[in-house]
Amino acid sequence: MTLFTRRELAQGFASIAATHTLRGEGPMLSVSGMDHFKLRVASAGASAMFYYDLFGGDVVSVRNSTLPDSPRVNEFFLKISKAPFPYLMLSQITPGELPGLDHLAILADNAQAMRPVLERSASLISPDQGLRVRDADGMVIELMTRPTWGGTAQSIRLALPSNLRSFRAAFEPIAVKRLCLRTEDVYRSAQFYTRLFTRQSTQALNVGGKAFTFGATTLEFRPITAIQKPGLDRLIIAIRDLRLKRARRILQQRGIQAYGSRDQVLFRDPDGNEVELAAT
Repeated sequence: MTLFTRRELAQGFASIAATHTLRGEGPMLSVSGMDHFKLRVASAGASAMFYYDLFGGDVVSVRNSTLPDSPRVNEFFLKISKAPFPYLMLSQITPGELPGLDHLAILADNAQAMRPVLERSASLISPDQGLRVRDADGMVIELMTRPTWGGTAQSIRLALPSNLRSFRAAFEPIAVKRLCLRTEDVYRSAQFYTRLFTRQSTQALNVGGKAFTFGATTLEFRPITAIQKPGLDRLIIAIRDLRLKRARRILQQRGIQAYGSRDQVLFRDPDGNEVELAAT
């Protein structure tokens, strides 16, 4: 009887998984959650102040870029709840760019082991620049093996203005509950995420959309209308002890126009992204 080392067995299982993935027989990346999502904004400082004023949390100011060969710009990492992830990144646009969703970062503990599969299937954007793929709408997905917060985010910390710590948050956020994205083809997007990731539950929506659960955060896909483009549709943040009338009043006091149905509190951030406050 032939005996195999643990490493040889692991390589053998990885090879089997790779073969099945290339044949389209099943997902390959084991997901534990969403680490972060990045928004390109007209003013990183103003957007950071806007979100920090409403939700507080921990802030890290950095000079950073999505890809190694991209220009480094001012960014703010904003962890607006005590949940381990995800956190929000606000990135200053460069000349010629428009505000919008830049990328998602998904935690997949076997991402490095699946690198050969991604390379052979031509899914990687730049194999020599980390693990990044594009989804069905062309959006960048960064694949990470461990959370950023407490590691990289702290090591590249820059000094923050002292007045940024003087605000008292308007709300107590529990978690980034849901990220709603617009897509050109819900079925195509659902197929992409189903084939790429495992360990996430799926849910069909009445509006013709599809939702995937990544850890404590739901990623929802909604069909675009004739005048829309793929991108961020709505950010939903769970708030402790949310009282709708009080929430509307607080927003009004801060010069923010709230809208929505009787059971909703919606508003827009400085770049027009729609935000919803939700009960836990």
